[in-house]
Amino acid sequence: MPFFEPEEARKMLADTSLTEDVLDLRGLSRMDALRRLDAAINAPPDGKSRSLLIRLESPEEAGGETLFQPIGRRLLKAKRRSLIDRVLTVQQPGGGGGYLIECRANESRPKTG
Repeated sequence: MPFFEPEEARKMLADTSLTEDVLDLRGLSRMDALRRLDAAINAPPDGKSRSLLIRLESPEEAGGETLFQPIGRRLLKAKRRSLIDRVLTVQQPGGGGGYLIECRANESRPKTG
């Protein structure tokens, strides 16, 4: 069995205590939420990667659409474009879900344009 340093183990288990930034998308429309997500992913601090906790609302009792699936699709697309390194789903204390992502540092991103 491999040995993991505590910080690496927390990353693998989606421990949000070490998260550097939080993007709260609760209460936003789908378009506004996707716009804010794109801005957060495309503008990480220069020279270093960072972790970002994305907070989403709990599904309503009666059902209905949530942001979980459209946000997940956008994150998967960003991962395929090598803009982010890691995507993990998380359950928020008190309800609600979200994602924990690791945004890639600018110098390690693929060149575009």
